[in-house]
Amino acid sequence: MNTNTETNDESDPNTFTWSYNNSIIKIMDTEKEELKKSLLNKTGIKLKKLLFTDMNSIRIKDSSDIDDFIKITQRALYRSDEDTMINIYNHSDDNENNESNINDLNQNYSLIEKYLHNFKSVMNNEVNKIIKNLLIKQEKLKELEEKKFQNKIVKIQQNYKETKIETEYLNKISILPTDIIRLIESYMLTPEIRLILIKQKYDNEMFNIINKMNVKTLNTIIRNPSNERRRIYTYLRIQEPIQYFKDLIYEYNIRESYVRISIKKPFKIKHIIDNMNNHYNLLKLLQNTNKYNNVCREITIYLIKCYNTYIYVSNRKIEQNIIKINERKLNRQSTRQQQKQQQQQQQQLENQPE
Repeated sequence: MNTNTETNDESDPNTFTWSYNNSIIKIMDTEKEELKKSLLNKTGIKLKKLLFTDMNSIRIKDSSDIDDFIKITQRALYRSDEDTMINIYNHSDDNENNESNINDLNQNYSLIEKYLHNFKSVMNNEVNKIIKNLLIKQEKLKELEEKKFQNKIVKIQQNYKETKIETEYLNKISILPTDIIRLIESYMLTPEIRLILIKQKYDNEMFNIINKMNVKTLNTIIRNPSNERRRIYTYLRIQEPIQYFKDLIYEYNIRESYVRISIKKPFKIKHIIDNMNNHYNLLKLLQNTNKYNNVCREITIYLIKCYNTYIYVSNRKIEQNIIKINERKLNRQSTRQQQKQQQQQQQQLENQPE
């Protein structure tokens, strides 16, 4: 019995099945049509959102559009007095006139059937043409993506060879004493190379460097209304094309951001470092486009100023702290000496004969 039932189900053209949780769900023809309409609506809505423009959205059909089209087409196929002719034929006596009308109706049905088969064939052909054109577009896009990818590989390989040579020299320079590096900078280093040198030397230690500042100094830097963050943010906002740079500012999270003084020191430092990293990532993107050289130059100078400022302030605070510590040591030593001298004088007075 089970075998026969399964065979009958498989041969039934009005149902289709799929496996779900090891069970077979049957959907009858009407439900299958509803499912198709639902899928059509979902994909159509997604397509409209992706196309975004009103002009393109109007062209996309959903299930209600198709229902309306079918209803209008169906009404146009049949005679307006079809039901009346059938009722007259059904309730009247036989005569040639009624037979003639019914013959016309039969001929009408036959022509409708031929018309619909031809209409279906033509529509299938037209849709197949659209699908064929779509497949051609997809193939061209894949070829374009592949070409772009291959060009990127070639460029990466070329840049790798050049960068490897540059990096070897930069690494050697970066371990030299600071005074010698500054001397070399003044003669040959461009801002771009200076930024690479600074990042190689200080990036891993940047958190510790800023962390050496006391909270008061760090808050002063964050609150400073004329700091470089605001200036570079304003500079980026006025670049052309404006919308392109607004999108980049949003994507790379580059804002005239306000850091709350009340948050803990590590979070303040993280915000500063994240901001510098975001600017550097934007810089690399713009450099890869081989455009916006002036913008790249400004961002490079901004980052160099950031590094130099934080390094200088941190080192300056360390120097000041060392000076203060040494002063306190000297004061304690001086106080001890004075106390010792006073004790000695006291003892001498006590030891004098009366």
